[in-house]
Amino acid sequence: MARYILQRLVQVPLTLLAMATVVFILARIAGDPVQLLLPIWATQDDLVRIRANLGLDQPMIVQYLIFVRELLQGDFGTSIFKSRPALDVVAERFPATIQLAVPSMLVALIIGVGSGVIAAVKRGSTIDLVVRGTAVAGYGIPAFVLGIILMITFSVWLAILPVSGHGTPLHLILPVLTLGWYLSAGITRLTRSSMLEILSNDYIRTARAKGLPGQAVLVRHALRNALLPVVTFAGTLFIHLLGGTILVESVFAWPGVGMVMLEAIQSRDYPIIQTGVILLAAFNLFGNLLIDLTYGYLNPRIRYG
Repeated sequence: MARYILQRLVQVPLTLLAMATVVFILARIAGDPVQLLLPIWATQDDLVRIRANLGLDQPMIVQYLIFVRELLQGDFGTSIFKSRPALDVVAERFPATIQLAVPSMLVALIIGVGSGVIAAVKRGSTIDLVVRGTAVAGYGIPAFVLGIILMITFSVWLAILPVSGHGTPLHLILPVLTLGWYLSAGITRLTRSSMLEILSNDYIRTARAKGLPGQAVLVRHALRNALLPVVTFAGTLFIHLLGGTILVESVFAWPGVGMVMLEAIQSRDYPIIQTGVILLAAFNLFGNLLIDLTYGYLNPRIRYG
């Protein structure tokens, strides 16, 4: 396993450099931020001076080499519009994103795994049909639409929850329910199909024939193996949540990574765009490694090569 982990870790800097190169090029293709930075009455001399101050007057290859050199030194650049280190701007939004992502993932797992197991055990029953129908509805309703529906219901009509913002536990309820419900649809369907496959295996029938209690067979033998694909799927979803959920954060004015990335894209703030994408790529790489290692815990038969 140590060799496998070392091989994966060696790939990390190369992958991050490739990702940094792609986002560097795409960010500059999007347009010139100086046009948005200066007022409409700015002269051509003003544009030239600001571009020179920002280093944007250099050829693209020179800008790239400077970017890579600073990146290797741990310098992600300075935000064009906020005049602050880009890493600080993005990092200060992560607590709000984590505060939203963790409970949302817990809600999705509780709903998704619980309902998926029940639907598999009660296959073909009314409960199974209801669970599957609910999962389809969860897929069919976009997260931001669900968020607006919940906002109108609980904030406008019933007036029991805040419309938007951040700061108290009450502000968490609507965005967490929105994301949790939306994410649970896929987890429900995957858990159900995985449980049905496991429950049809010979070793499950053998365990039942030996007189083991149904609950023990379900939890100790079936559920643990059925969770393997669910772990991968849920882990991937959680990594994406850490990158910010732009639409949901926009609906509820949640000050997370998604919002700051959206603002940076709209204003063409290159350093913040680059920093956000690189950090998200790092989360994906290390998160996927953690997911792979979790496989070994859930299923000791798995060997790393």
